[in-house]
Amino acid sequence: MTALDTIKQQVNQLPTEELYSLKSYLNHAIIQEKIMELQKQQGMQQIRAALKKGYQF
Repeated sequence: MTALDTIKQQVNQLPTEELYSLKSYLNHAIIQEKIMELQKQQGMQQIRAALKKGYQF
């Protein structure tokens, strides 16, 4: 049994309220991860643009 199988088994045993709470937390964490990735991409684009204009760090 893999760790993922163990987690799935434990999640299936959660009461409904706790399951909804876990889903909400995971959705929030996924959204935060996507926001951070977008901010990182934008930052890299700004650095590249600055370097093209001759700015030195």
